[in-house]
Amino acid sequence: LLASLVYFVVFLIFVVAATEVLGIRIVIETLNSFIAYLPQVFGAIFVFIFLAYLGRLLQQVVSNFLESYQFAYGRVLGRVLEVLVVIFALVMALQKLGFETTIFTANLTLVLAVSLSAVGLALALGMRDVARKVVAGFYLRRHFDVGDEIQMGTLKGKVLSFENTAVKGETPEGVVLIPNDQILENIVQIKKSS
Repeated sequence: LLASLVYFVVFLIFVVAATEVLGIRIVIETLNSFIAYLPQVFGAIFVFIFLAYLGRLLQQVVSNFLESYQFAYGRVLGRVLEVLVVIFALVMALQKLGFETTIFTANLTLVLAVSLSAVGLALALGMRDVARKVVAGFYLRRHFDVGDEIQMGTLKGKVLSFENTAVKGETPEGVVLIPNDQILENIVQIKKSS
């Protein structure tokens, strides 16, 4: 690759010298403007390759980090991040080449904002029940303590701990997890531990 690049540059220098000797002015001007444009091309290629490599590295780091916490979609999120970095690299390379990218970046920003809003809305709607249980747990901690005995309908037991979305209790049948929102929405008898 490097040898062919050097060959191409030497060939261009030879062609420029030959056209100057022959006095072909339009060819000389065209070749000079092309040669003057080459550093921008090499700069754009360097920027794209560097950022694409950085995107791949970022994808691996994010994927491995999320998978170490058993996050189900770690690879997918890492790949999405890599694609975003490559798109950013493409835009930067095009700008380096002198292309106008305002319309492209405006549309890309719009698509990205709509996509992130859709994901946020889906997560918010999907997490509605979890959020209700977490908030209910906040209020339950004000009324119950670990060790209190509670009775809700036919279920009777002792509070062992407060989890994020449930209360862990011990009943004669064994350990149970009662969702926080169910406790908050039902009539509960409390016998405080001493």
